[in-house]
Amino acid sequence: MTSAIRSLLALLVVAGAVSAASLDEGVERYFAMDYVAAERHLQAVSDAEPENARAFAYLGLALAGRNQPSEAQTAIDRACGLAPESDEVLAARGIVRVLRRQYDPAASDLNKAREIRSDSELAVFGLGMLHTERKQHQQAVDALEKAIEMNPENALAYYYAGIAYNGLRRSDKMVEKFQTFLRLAPRTPEAQKVQSLLRAVR
Repeated sequence: MTSAIRSLLALLVVAGAVSAASLDEGVERYFAMDYVAAERHLQAVSDAEPENARAFAYLGLALAGRNQPSEAQTAIDRACGLAPESDEVLAARGIVRVLRRQYDPAASDLNKAREIRSDSELAVFGLGMLHTERKQHQQAVDALEKAIEMNPENALAYYYAGIAYNGLRRSDKMVEKFQTFLRLAPRTPEAQKVQSLLRAVR
């Protein structure tokens, strides 16, 4: 093997590691509700790796979080075209559908994702989100507590769990979840709403 080939292979390994780190950071930023940073990382990965379904799935979620439904749908469609049987891709499409209030198709996607992988973190969270939006508060709490157990840094899960506990009139648990949410995502627009709710409880 020539030195030029070795150098090229080394560069490819480094590029792959950088891309993987950027994807992981984008996913973390999504769950922290930092959608701008998430989009930046995930767009970079999807540009560098146009066959990376996971990058497109989370890019769609970040764009949906930024209230860009058309762009989000384009990214989700791309992910579905690349990996139609991926639990994360189906769960991402389900969550985008929840945000668009397409609850029945969302439920179909999220349940199918759980069938593919019963411990699918994104699907479990998505079902909790769906139940919260449908005001099925106990089912929401059950799913969201599991999502939090799977990923204790999931600010979104704490946010929706707080809403669900509020629906159950469990102010103690609502305060607990919202306080954790504020610690994880203090600079989000939702944080202001949560602070107002907490002030009303005191």
